[in-house]
Amino acid sequence: MEEEMIVHWTRGPVEDFGDCYAVKAIYQMGDEGEIKKEYLCHLDEEPLLEISNHFKVSIKPWKISD
Repeated sequence: MEEEMIVHWTRGPVEDFGDCYAVKAIYQMGDEGEIKKEYLCHLDEEPLLEISNHFKVSIKPWKISD
């Protein structure tokens, strides 16, 4: 079953944590999930830069599916 993540906002730059990249985000898992305010992490920098750049010009949520 695919789990969908909905990112509502990101704040600040994409940071290099050494073993992964991260950006501060507000997101939820699926439409009914709890809204969380924490770092969104990924092994590659590019996907996080894409999401972060999206919120520089838009306020629409960004949906991610596995």
